[in-house]
Amino acid sequence: MKSFTPKLAVDNENINKIKNLSQFFYIKNSKISDENLEKLKEHFNTSFKRKVHPWDFEKNLDDQLKGADRVHFLYLYYLRYINTFHEDIFYGILYDGYDGSYFKLLRRDEEDNSLAHQVLKYNILGFKKIDCSKGKIKKGGIN
Repeated sequence: MKSFTPKLAVDNENINKIKNLSQFFYIKNSKISDENLEKLKEHFNTSFKRKVHPWDFEKNLDDQLKGADRVHFLYLYYLRYINTFHEDIFYGILYDGYDGSYFKLLRRDEEDNSLAHQVLKYNILGFKKIDCSKGKIKKGGIN
């Protein structure tokens, strides 16, 4: 399994155990070279340094990551962004949804990550979906 090292600041009692997100992200469903994995790592960290919004990050992410690999990668980026720019929301998620455990929050769980990514994207960050069949724009929500 291949992994990479994006950075995430944590500040609870687990800080000595969590060194970086590579403890949580690994390739399971995608075929990707070490070189391309390194490029993804750079894209993750560079995008964050440039304060790229998660929607733009997701839109500009190539299709090398498949299925649950892609979902978990995006989920970690959304969490990192919210941790930095919407700290109150991040801590609400951490303590209300994961009992204050960074390990539970960051771990790879294919079902939980997919649902959590959708909640972060549509409900918390308020992504607007366009319903082309009705010509209406509606705010968030998971269909």
